[in-house]
Amino acid sequence: MKNYWLVIPKNKNLFHCPESFYLAINLTNTQEFQVNYLALRSFIEYFKNLITLTKSVLVANASTSIFLFAINLRYVPLVLVLRTIAYLKNGNLKIYYLMHEPFIEFRRGKYSKVIMIFLFNKLLGMVSNQVFLPSDNAVKRALHIVPSEKSFKVNLTFPSQRKQNLIKNLAQLESAWKFNKKFSFLGTFYNQENNPDGFVSFMNIACSIYGDQVDFVRAGRDLVGKVSYDTKRIIEFPGYLSQNGKSFLMGLSHFLVIPYLNNTQSGTVTEALAYGKLLIINDIESFKDIKDLDFTLVVDFSSPDSILNCLDKIFSMSFQEYEQRYWSAIEFFEKNHSESYLNQKLKNAQII
Repeated sequence: MKNYWLVIPKNKNLFHCPESFYLAINLTNTQEFQVNYLALRSFIEYFKNLITLTKSVLVANASTSIFLFAINLRYVPLVLVLRTIAYLKNGNLKIYYLMHEPFIEFRRGKYSKVIMIFLFNKLLGMVSNQVFLPSDNAVKRALHIVPSEKSFKVNLTFPSQRKQNLIKNLAQLESAWKFNKKFSFLGTFYNQENNPDGFVSFMNIACSIYGDQVDFVRAGRDLVGKVSYDTKRIIEFPGYLSQNGKSFLMGLSHFLVIPYLNNTQSGTVTEALAYGKLLIINDIESFKDIKDLDFTLVVDFSSPDSILNCLDKIFSMSFQEYEQRYWSAIEFFEKNHSESYLNQKLKNAQII
């Protein structure tokens, strides 16, 4: 019997990770394994689940696989205890860790935080059987943290959207297309490299030229500091954005504006593709695989001329062309970021 344990992250923005792994593993139709969610929020819950995992490791003729999806210091004693028990009792234990950011530069965070992330990733890289990295950029940045034989590139995955919902959503977008195009940024601005000023510049230029023909939505948190939005031009939903709220706003949006200057990967981009959103992005390393595809528009957010050129392309686009790009984005998502993609990747690596 194979037992797969998916540890639910404390960060709600990462819930899609265990959910997509759960769906991907269960696509393999067999009675030879069990897939379970695991939470480690309270001390009592942590202790009970440590006992549960210990029992799983000690079962004869069985294997235990634990999947970790976030940085959490509570994981350290957990994996060390289980590794020790498995070693002493010849238990079959495998640990898999999804490393979103191998390390961050000192200019991007507090010294203590940077050191903590580096040490945590270094330790998890040592005790894990394999480390999942979500982009080529992340693989490069992990070279001095994770042994090359343990590195395993796996694109970020999200649950697929139901086709009937996508068709219904497309009809709603068509009804608004001629009169009002909606642009959104949904997510968190963590630092200046997320480029909130680029989003504001794009919005201001679009509104000054096209007026009531455009709407802008900003939903999520601004951790970078006070960002100056013209409240007459933008609809704000500050604070944490629930999954239902995000799905609703994704459905209303024709375009997602992603002004990042530097990033190893972007969950916002991946999730947007699941909804067929057209993307307005910067030309950066992390977006090299999508920058030349028909559902992306590449912009230099520091250049008014580049923004104007992008807007000209949008307002000269017919809805038939938009629809073709909409389905192209969804097709790309299904091939590269869906649970079926993940299922095949895990099979190829003999993880499932």
